[in-house]
Amino acid sequence: VVGKDSETSAVSPDPSTDRTDGSAPSGNESEEELILPEGENNREKLISLFKMAKADESMKQMESLFDTLVFATGNPEAEVAFVGEAPGAEEEKAKKPFVGPAGQKLDGLIKAMGLKREDVYISNIVKYRPKKDNGRFQGSSNRQPTIEEIAASVKYVKAELRVVKPKAVVALGRTAAEGLL
Repeated sequence: VVGKDSETSAVSPDPSTDRTDGSAPSGNESEEELILPEGENNREKLISLFKMAKADESMKQMESLFDTLVFATGNPEAEVAFVGEAPGAEEEKAKKPFVGPAGQKLDGLIKAMGLKREDVYISNIVKYRPKKDNGRFQGSSNRQPTIEEIAASVKYVKAELRVVKPKAVVALGRTAAEGLL
């Protein structure tokens, strides 16, 4: 959980720490922190981050990812942010995170909290849909992002969270949680 008063969007792990719990490293031990873009308001800053992500050659050159950027959606002044692992087939088509079956469940959770989707901020650790094999016959099936894919992308969601400054960040799943830590 990240509060509005924190200076960073997540606690970075110590790269020298040995992982004895069997978990995979998040891949962000050597990640760079993005300098936040200038802008009159959060929406302008997020649009600049979107443009930076779209032009990022480190993600575009990964043959393990599809070509459609799925950035984020929601309120740039949100008090609650949800972060998932990566877009799936439905998200890739719509170019918005969490619009498929998982998105319907998330919408129910948001409603149960007494909020609307427009009240929250929704993003993913990885900004492009990961391919299975070469992606040619993938259809609507999805896979978990690799450490390399996370490392290339996570700087964007962390920068987004530094812009939005939500009171709470909800990591949707293990990959999202490990990527944020």
